[in-house]
Amino acid sequence: MPTEIIEPKEIIAASSPLRLATLRLADGARVSREIIEHGKAAAVVPNDARRGAVMLVLARVDLSMPKMRT
Repeated sequence: MPTEIIEPKEIIAASSPLRLATLRLADGARVSREIIEHGKAAAVVPNDARRGAVMLVLARVDLSMPKMRT
């Protein structure tokens, strides 16, 4: 079974909305993730609660298609 969002909830309605989503993982476990929508940008913030550490990974996605040569 693929990972699926089972409980999306909007926390802050703004130009960059904040949502809290409960996911069901492939093994059936449930986890919560915070999602901030911000145009074409995406970030993943893994959190290690035992060490009190986070790591920020940021990517910018350009969904525009290159123009075809004629």
